[in-house]
Amino acid sequence: MTAADESPTIEFRRSTSRQAVPVVALLVVVAGEVVFNLARGRQWWDGIWILPLYLVIFTLPRRLARPAVSGYQSRLPLRLTEEHLQVAGPGEVTLSIDWSNIAKAEIRGRLVAFLVIEPIDPDLTRPPLKRWQWAGHGQSRPYEILVPLTYMTPGRDVLRRELAQRTATAARHGI
Repeated sequence: MTAADESPTIEFRRSTSRQAVPVVALLVVVAGEVVFNLARGRQWWDGIWILPLYLVIFTLPRRLARPAVSGYQSRLPLRLTEEHLQVAGPGEVTLSIDWSNIAKAEIRGRLVAFLVIEPIDPDLTRPPLKRWQWAGHGQSRPYEILVPLTYMTPGRDVLRRELAQRTATAARHGI
């Protein structure tokens, strides 16, 4: 791979348009229900009691991806540069991990996806990572970082591809 083939900095952030999709879908379903009821000669509000179920279905992934705040909970934006991976935290805190210092960087989950990152040496991150400092919902290891990916743009496939490419490049070059 040449330097021209390497990817530039990519930023993954929360997409407002992806957040709007469930709301628009819910409105379409409710309007369809009303039209269906009127066409069948029923009261327009018949069956609208199912609306809370639709709300639960559309908001559950969002709620699960936003666990209770504890420590330095990671969040989007997530930046991938040629040298390192950057994870945003609360306020102005940003954790940087060199590609050669990443033991694991994988996406887990389908409906509620998380990026799981674990450094090889937590003292080499910037700032140095303390045990359980970035603890989050579902974290099982002391230096593991979980980044919720709900409503992320560009999508998970781009993130998966870029992570594979950049970690493989770092491993090949022994960076």
